[in-house]
Amino acid sequence: MRSTLGFVVLGISLLYFAAMTLFAQRVLQLEPQALRFVAVLAWPALVGAGVLLLRTRTAQLSDSGFLMSEEGQPRLWAAVPITPMVSPLLTREWVEAVVIACQTYNRLVGLKLFEPVQRTLAGIAIDKPGFGLVKFRPSVGTEEGASAQFFPEEPPTSSALVTLPVFGDHTRDLKIMIVMHELGHVLGLAHDSDVASVMHPTLDGRPVALSLRDMHRIAEAYAPKPFAA
Repeated sequence: MRSTLGFVVLGISLLYFAAMTLFAQRVLQLEPQALRFVAVLAWPALVGAGVLLLRTRTAQLSDSGFLMSEEGQPRLWAAVPITPMVSPLLTREWVEAVVIACQTYNRLVGLKLFEPVQRTLAGIAIDKPGFGLVKFRPSVGTEEGASAQFFPEEPPTSSALVTLPVFGDHTRDLKIMIVMHELGHVLGLAHDSDVASVMHPTLDGRPVALSLRDMHRIAEAYAPKPFAA
């Protein structure tokens, strides 16, 4: 939609520029110096259209609802369920938030997206990729916020690392919502301007839930596809 709007604005701007120039030249019979002045008046519309078109790609990615790679592919996993693995450095409250968040996704979407949560096994580095795993580690300092990293860089995703902001006074529900938000990124969802979405950037004071659009997008991406006859 925004892409089409960009081209429409550009087309109208070009027509406006041509019409203004033709009118000034044929009707007003202005000198070349005056024509240049008319052209300057038409430039703001052209610049505005150009800026809108430059933002087209970003708008398209945002409207799709999914995080996209540099190659334009959605960051989805090749297969689910994904196994969550938590660092032993996470507090009991944060581990509980991970468990509840994973169970909530499975229940509300109606798919087994996540296996039961596991503790880090001996010899497995929590900050290294692990096939089929999403690992949860605590933030290192007070300035480090929640984040999700994906491996490899190009889809399909085979591993992810989630950092949780353990410093600060977070309520139980907010902890769960933070984990659910980051798990949404892990599953490939981008930020959403819908205030009902778990992917909305503001989470504080929100109920622990997914919006209908969240559930539809995840189900569409991960529901088993029927075999062609």
